[in-house]
Amino acid sequence: MSRKRPASVSPRKQPASKKPARRAATQTVEARAEAPKKQPARKKPARKTTARKASAPAEPSLAAAGAQAAAGALGSGVLGLLRGVGRGLPWIFGQRDVQRLAALGILAGVFCGTSQLVAERVQTSPDYALPSRLVAEVAPPPGLSVKAAEDLSSLRLVRGAHAFDARIVPAVARQLGRLPWVEQVSEVELEPPAKIRFRLRPHQPLARLGDQLAVSRSGATFPIHYAAAGDALPEFRGVPATPEARAKALQAGAQVLADFGPLAAQVEAIDVSNLAGAVDPLQSEVVVLLSGGLKVEWGRANLDEERQDRPAEQKRADLEAFLAAYPQRGRVESVSVRWDEVTFVLAEEQSLASAGR
Repeated sequence: MSRKRPASVSPRKQPASKKPARRAATQTVEARAEAPKKQPARKKPARKTTARKASAPAEPSLAAAGAQAAAGALGSGVLGLLRGVGRGLPWIFGQRDVQRLAALGILAGVFCGTSQLVAERVQTSPDYALPSRLVAEVAPPPGLSVKAAEDLSSLRLVRGAHAFDARIVPAVARQLGRLPWVEQVSEVELEPPAKIRFRLRPHQPLARLGDQLAVSRSGATFPIHYAAAGDALPEFRGVPATPEARAKALQAGAQVLADFGPLAAQVEAIDVSNLAGAVDPLQSEVVVLLSGGLKVEWGRANLDEERQDRPAEQKRADLEAFLAAYPQRGRVESVSVRWDEVTFVLAEEQSLASAGR
């Protein structure tokens, strides 16, 4: 009896048909899984190497190498200096002179701070506050009217001014210098605790020019209402209008009036129209009119050393002698003191006579 073998798959065909297929599939999956890991590992070193080669500079030049060496030496020197100073600071501050200087510096700082506080207190203290009015009541200067005193009383200081304000002195000097009757401001100073003292030189009215201006001894003009007796001042006549000729004429008239000395009180007018021979070179340049109508041919004003005639003292002495010899001056029309010999013209007879000295 034959035994029937059970139906089964042949062992040769089953492994041959299925196992190779599984291995191939396994190998393919593993290859796909490992490829991403191996690919970056191969490419990253290549990129780094390429970057280094591209950014690598050329060999440095001699100048660049020298600059780098100098910079390194400088940095080393600075560091060494700082280390040396740091090590020497304890020794430096241990010296007595240095300690004294440090102490003086501290004292100076304290003093400056204290001075600032004191200055602030002084500025706010009523003891050093200056009054708003510069001058309360003052008499007018000699020869000037009450108008000059009113000008001084009207001057005002800035609000809150104190004796330690450095702006006060120049401000007061400017105010005084603007007054029309002031010739020069000689001094302005602060007196403790809170006073202002000043000195000035006013114009001295010597004559008048018309009805509006007074003439000082220096030939300067200012409003005639500042003169104490402007109407009684002698008048300058024949003064040119041009500024330069006008200034010379006023100076000539003032000089002649000063040369008259005590006789200036008798002068009513001074004619300077023929100054420098402007009208007639043969006539007297300056003619003085005395009270009573007597004309005095004075000659030149002797302002220019190159154009002088007789000294003014001799002219005045001759005129005084003539007035003493002829007290009735109404009979004399004019007298000339231009030359050594005094001559005069009588008013009635119109004859030329010689007066003995």
